[in-house]
Amino acid sequence: MSVTVDSVLTHRRHVAARASRLGVWGSLAVHLGLGVAVIATPLLTPKPSEPMRFVSVALVSAQALGVRDPEPAPPPKAEPKPAPPAPVPTPPKPKAASTPKPQTAAPPKPKPAATELRRRQGSPTGSTTGTAALGARVGFDNPNFKHSYYIDRLTAMLASQWQRPSLGGELVALVSFTIQKSGAVSDIRVVESSGYSSYDLAALRAVQQAAPLPPLPQSYRQATLGVTVEFI
Repeated sequence: MSVTVDSVLTHRRHVAARASRLGVWGSLAVHLGLGVAVIATPLLTPKPSEPMRFVSVALVSAQALGVRDPEPAPPPKAEPKPAPPAPVPTPPKPKAASTPKPQTAAPPKPKPAATELRRRQGSPTGSTTGTAALGARVGFDNPNFKHSYYIDRLTAMLASQWQRPSLGGELVALVSFTIQKSGAVSDIRVVESSGYSSYDLAALRAVQQAAPLPPLPQSYRQATLGVTVEFI
């Protein structure tokens, strides 16, 4: 009987000790939670925003305040350019004393050689009897051609078609061609150029426009007659 009472009392003491320990731990947990709540509450609560501060400003024109418009700044002054250096005068060269040259009489102009005269008339065997107006001199390849009436008519027809270009200087163009028995003209070409294409073409045109020429004389036995004309 006494063993049962002791066991009951021991059990009660164990239960009371357990309850006491649970109460202590629960009290500690409650106090710890209160401390955390006290510390965290100010951090979690948002701070009230401060009221916005402003200053009222009234815009007033400068004229209303009696202030004049500022004068514009004067333009910057251009710096004067430095004057160019004065040229250094070069000393004049001393003139050499000129000795008077003795005056001599001009030598007489040499007369043209016979070969030069024949060349200007057309060919080495050309005739010297034919001369045309406007300075056109005519030569023939047959020295026996002496028909003066035919030469005069030939030169007159060539001179009527010769239109000299307006070029200065002593220009000469030698043109050769062949007259057929019927008076037709062939083989027109420039033998000696004047140096100007317009001048040479004008000489060729004079021969072409004068064709056909009169038929060769009946007494002339050859079938053709070579002619060289000097257009000056």
